[in-house]
Amino acid sequence: MASYNLAVAAKSPDMKVAAAHWVYMSAARYGAPLRADADRLLKREVLENEEIIENEDYFKLIRLYKGKLSAATLLAEIDSKSSTLSSASLGYGLGNWYWYNGDKLKAMDIWRKITAGDQWSSFGFIAAEAELKR
Repeated sequence: MASYNLAVAAKSPDMKVAAAHWVYMSAARYGAPLRADADRLLKREVLENEEIIENEDYFKLIRLYKGKLSAATLLAEIDSKSSTLSSASLGYGLGNWYWYNGDKLKAMDIWRKITAGDQWSSFGFIAAEAELKR
């Protein structure tokens, strides 16, 4: 993964942010060696002042991963709009963040919140549902 280049793979800032989010989150779930690669990826890619049109939720999660946004802020956002597509996207990413940072109960609580909502066709809902069944 260390050789992964988002600038080549993604053709727009929105796709760059989406790719960075999924690469980072997936790598972080696999533990220390890949987590270190994921952290280097975020340092190597700027991902700060991108003009984001449609992947704002992924951009917020990238900011969380880089320590520029707090988990509490995202959690409050999810709580304030619990049945939106955004809450499912943010919630799944935030749940993963809690999971791979050692708070599995908090992750499960967030995933339960997502699946209690009405965004059943969204990827965040489907993925949260799968996580809860594991």
